[in-house]
Amino acid sequence: MINSMLILLTQEIPARIGRVVYNLRAGLRGKDHARIQLLENIDHFPTVTPKSRRALLTLAPEAWLIAVNEYPQIRLFNYYGLTYEIVRALNENGYVVDIADLNREHIPAKHYDLFVGHGGRCRDIIDNLGEDAVIYQYVSGAHWDTFNRESRQRYERFGKSRGVPVPERFRRDLTEALEGEEYLLQKADCLFTIDCPRMVASFGPHRSKFFFTGLGAYIDKNLLLLPPAERDHDAGRRNFIYVGGTGGNIQKGLDILLETFAATPALHLFIYCKVEVEISNHYKEELALPNIHYIYHLRHPFFSARLKRLMRKISFSIHAPINCGMGTAFMGTLGLGLIPVGYVDLNEDPECTVLCHDWGVDSIKECIERASAKDAGWCREASARITRVYDHLCGSSSLRSRFNELFSDAQRLKVQRHKCSVAAKAGSTMGATIPESE
Repeated sequence: MINSMLILLTQEIPARIGRVVYNLRAGLRGKDHARIQLLENIDHFPTVTPKSRRALLTLAPEAWLIAVNEYPQIRLFNYYGLTYEIVRALNENGYVVDIADLNREHIPAKHYDLFVGHGGRCRDIIDNLGEDAVIYQYVSGAHWDTFNRESRQRYERFGKSRGVPVPERFRRDLTEALEGEEYLLQKADCLFTIDCPRMVASFGPHRSKFFFTGLGAYIDKNLLLLPPAERDHDAGRRNFIYVGGTGGNIQKGLDILLETFAATPALHLFIYCKVEVEISNHYKEELALPNIHYIYHLRHPFFSARLKRLMRKISFSIHAPINCGMGTAFMGTLGLGLIPVGYVDLNEDPECTVLCHDWGVDSIKECIERASAKDAGWCREASARITRVYDHLCGSSSLRSRFNELFSDAQRLKVQRHKCSVAAKAGSTMGATIPESE
């Protein structure tokens, strides 16, 4: 009951008021404040020699403006920090950068040497690039077929568990973008993302195109309240925090975790994210249990002392999403020294992870019991080790270095594509001149 009241008072009512205020402001702004469709000639980062090449990126032009304004305290990596780092790497590799809105079709009016595509509206761009342009694709999740199929499976499980109809559409349904996403995938010379094995495997024969840049994730400063060495792992072994990030409670497994912790009353789940109506309406009994705690309101400065006391006694970060990689919010918890537990698309390391290989309630239950059985010494060492994993996968210096390597490799990709094209044409010619055997 307390959790439901907190969700209503600190999340749902403020969100309703916020939507009203947003709509009023949007009405007052009118058409003059429409989304920026194209931001041109970004030459922000200096190079020794003048930039002689041009690159086009499809993301959000506004993200660059926000990132530049916020730097060095950029709040969100996705899209702000990501855009900033891609532009930095392109500039430093000799490219002047244009950014087009990924939600709109765009026909290039310039010659581009390099294109970084994201989303399903890239066909017009690709078809109007010169033959020598190198094409990169930023991958943020599982292959679209996998994403849709696994999302449907999660919603069907949710519907069966709660006895409710399965919705026709789900959050971030990619059906309308499938054709465009697949076209970009086929045309791309290189895909880049974080090394999440199951996510990468979903791309099948295109797996060989991947370059693992990692993916940045900023630590939630509200949670960065104490050094990892001050964490009380004797108490923390029984406590798990769920940081779901932006939207999609069902796809990210909150329903599964509620059912799991309902079956393990000695272990505690702390929910540090928005709880969507699908969960709050259909999991009232679980949300009323004494070992399940909604704490997202503690992010406000007034509660910082209480949040600090609580974080001292949490050792584990738990996750159970579809195979769309790790969310940046979850990645940020690794930088806090919280040990990853559950169905997490991460290369397993028994010295700093406690993972399971399917997302069923029974598997997650066995996994959290296994984690809780670790002693405080193991937790202390695992906590220190996982921060090093975070630095490698998500840290800004590592990411910056790999982005530079990614775009410095463009010329090699161009040569490689030319060789493949020549070989394919030669093979086609040979096939036309050699008669079929009897």
